[in-house]
Amino acid sequence: MSGLKAIIIDDEKRNRLALKEMIASYCEGVKVVGLAENVPDGVEMIKSKKPDVIFLDIEMPEHSGFNLIENFETIDFDIVFTTAYEQYAIRAFKSGATGYLLKPINIDELIEVVEKVKINKSANVFQIATETVEAILPRKSSRLIFPTQKEFNFVKPYDIMYLNSSEKQTTIFLKNGEEVVTSKPLNACLEMLQDFPLVRINRNNVVNFKYISAFKKGDAVLLLENGKELSIGRFYKEDVNKLIGFFIK
Repeated sequence: MSGLKAIIIDDEKRNRLALKEMIASYCEGVKVVGLAENVPDGVEMIKSKKPDVIFLDIEMPEHSGFNLIENFETIDFDIVFTTAYEQYAIRAFKSGATGYLLKPINIDELIEVVEKVKINKSANVFQIATETVEAILPRKSSRLIFPTQKEFNFVKPYDIMYLNSSEKQTTIFLKNGEEVVTSKPLNACLEMLQDFPLVRINRNNVVNFKYISAFKKGDAVLLLENGKELSIGRFYKEDVNKLIGFFIK
């Protein structure tokens, strides 16, 4: 079998370059033929470079990595999902993806998934077939519906800065300063938002990583772009410490 051509799609330059260097150093027979920082560029690069495998970040501005699949009627390349957010693992594996790498990427896990790609290629087997594409895609609606006692509120998930739970309702704080109070409990809201980069930082608050401007590690406090400070609960500190560095730019 000839060498494999790979493309890396990740919105953070440091992640693209680091993974490229890891592949060059530890994955014999794999050549990175392109780097893309977003889904549209990645789609064009895939069409022109025709890679054997893509290393695809899941959470990127404007488009999720899962959205990339929508642009192809037939998937004739292996996909290895990469992300710092562990909740996507189950969905990635259920989709039939070749592999899943959690950031920071472990070298042994990278080597293992590349070997799996080589085996697939030798057998002319692609883990993501056309019929599985629909299972991979996130909800097609660009808005979600959160009911109140008087009305239904249509909310764009990426506009959500954080959610706060109190008694039997949840307040959704949007990036434009508006607040939506829904009768849905927090856990029900999280179920609706499972495809988006949210992390629970205490019993009552869930934060969108994209709107974190600072992490006061010593005080265990997150500062959001709107100036709001939220404390991290002691049972949630480990998860936040693990993930925070990959979402704050």
